[in-house]
Amino acid sequence: MQWRRGFAELHSGGEPVATNNPELLTLPEVSAMLRLQLSTLRSWTLKKRIPYVKLGSRVFIRRGDCEALISASIVPAREDRHAN
Repeated sequence: MQWRRGFAELHSGGEPVATNNPELLTLPEVSAMLRLQLSTLRSWTLKKRIPYVKLGSRVFIRRGDCEALISASIVPAREDRHAN
């Protein structure tokens, strides 16, 4: 059991790494960022629709993966056919 604690607290001064790492976001943080229901994010992680990091029983989403999801979801504007 001691190895697990050491793994989760890698050089963080006793706090879990994820709480000190701004690149790892909790599901509630991502939910607020994307304005999605928490249940939607949980469903997406279960269906592996969005990559996630699992540390013990906690689930995190990397900021870059969240931004990639936003970029992949952009619908481009149409060109104006009548512009002359």
